[in-house]
Amino acid sequence: MLLVEVLTRISGQRLTELSNADNSGGLRLTQLGGTVTVTSGSLNVVGIGTTFTAFQGAVNTFGGIAIQFSSQPGVSYVVASVTDDTNLVLAYPYAAPTAVGAASYLPGINYQTLQAACFDAQQHFITATNFAFDDVTQSANNVGANPTLNKCVWAGVALVVAYLYDPGRGHPWPEAEVEAAWRVANKRLDFVKHNYGDGAFSPPVTDSVFNPSVGPSRLPTFDNQRWGDISPQPPGPWTPSAGSGGDWGN
Repeated sequence: MLLVEVLTRISGQRLTELSNADNSGGLRLTQLGGTVTVTSGSLNVVGIGTTFTAFQGAVNTFGGIAIQFSSQPGVSYVVASVTDDTNLVLAYPYAAPTAVGAASYLPGINYQTLQAACFDAQQHFITATNFAFDDVTQSANNVGANPTLNKCVWAGVALVVAYLYDPGRGHPWPEAEVEAAWRVANKRLDFVKHNYGDGAFSPPVTDSVFNPSVGPSRLPTFDNQRWGDISPQPPGPWTPSAGSGGDWGN
């Protein structure tokens, strides 16, 4: 689901700033009651004195919500499901050292706004490329591993960011930031179209939304290590490898 991929790849602070007109500083964090144990490499979060079912409805409605832990400040994870008040499951494994007694927080993301931007991004992708939008095919997200990237997600995440810059969503963003966000999104769309929907990724080059080579430094970030700086090779013939499933990969 595109919304979950966006939560995974864009910082919670930036998503709060882009989606929540009441919190343009992007600093709102709501601390949850109780404490949690997060285990390195595990999807499972175990709480003591927690009430995870309080946000189970939001998880079910949107397919996942962002959560942060005091043991890894500023890094968002995605809650994929809530088992009960003291157990939840992350979409991707916890990547920091094991921590016991950590606090947990929910960033102040407006999920309705984010969901609307995801819908707009999907429709834009379909219209621009004439391809079906597939955000189901799994992308590899293992830290330190060569990523396998779903082409729809790769372009779709950048389109979501661009649509979140729509002034109608609540913020009068500087024109230069809006233009820079659309420049990244359109560049990715062009590569998808020119490669007929498939293509091989080259080593990291300049198409970075973490530290953009051009444009405002505040361009929204991919602030984790799951994708890094990536760019497809120039358009040209490409033969998919066995088992590629239509994804782009190293």
